[in-house]
Amino acid sequence: MNKVIQLLKTDPSFKEEVARYKPTDGILALALFVVLMALYYLMGVLDSTRGIYLPLNLSLIVLCVALVLLRKDSITSLGFKRHNAGKAVLTGLIIGIVAIAVNTAVSLSGGGTLRPLTVLIPKFFFYMIVIALSEEVVFRGYIQTRLFGLIRSNVGATIVAGLLFTLMHIPYQMGAAGLDLVTFCRENWWWFILLFGWHLVFTYLYRRFNSLLAPTMFHGLMDWSNILFS
Repeated sequence: MNKVIQLLKTDPSFKEEVARYKPTDGILALALFVVLMALYYLMGVLDSTRGIYLPLNLSLIVLCVALVLLRKDSITSLGFKRHNAGKAVLTGLIIGIVAIAVNTAVSLSGGGTLRPLTVLIPKFFFYMIVIALSEEVVFRGYIQTRLFGLIRSNVGATIVAGLLFTLMHIPYQMGAAGLDLVTFCRENWWWFILLFGWHLVFTYLYRRFNSLLAPTMFHGLMDWSNILFS
C-alpha cells in the first residue's frame, strides 16, 4: 500500500508552485483558453475547406512564454525543469512503448499493415512537437497550473481543467468535420469521456514529476501509435 501511495504522490514542488498563483493568473489562463478555442476552430476550417493544416497552435507556446514574462515568472514554471528529468523521460517512454505494443497487437490481429517509414518518421515529429509538446506546454504547463489562482481545491481544479481539456479538442474537430456544435457533440459523446480520462493520466504524469517531459513523451508516442498501421 505504501508503494502505491508513493507512486501516486504529487511532487512537493508542484504544490509550492501552484500555491503562488493569484486570481490574475487564473483569469489570464482562461483568456488564453478562449484564444486557443478560436485558433483551433480556424485550423479545423482551413483543413476542411482548403485541405491546409497550419500548425497555428505552436504560436500559443510563444504566447505562454510572453504571459510568463509579463507576470515576471520563470520559464521553468511551464514545466521545463531538470528536476526529475531522467525519471520523467523514462516513465513517459515506458508507458508510451506499452501504448505502441497494445496498438500493434490490435492492428496485427485485425490484419493491419505497417505504414512505410517515409510516413511514420515525419508523423513521429508531428505528433511529438505539433500535437504533444504544444498541448502539454499550453494546457498542462500554463492553463492548468494557473487555474489554481482561481480554484484552490486540488479536486476542483483537476475537474475544471479536465472539462477545459475536453472542450479544447472540439473546435478543430468540429471545424474539420463541418458539423454544428450540437451534432458534433451528439455523435462524439463517447470521445469526450475518453479525453477526460486521458486528461487524468497526463495530469498525474505532470504532477508526479512537476515536469512536461513525462506527459509529452507519453502523449506523443500514444498518438503516433494510432497511425502506425493502415
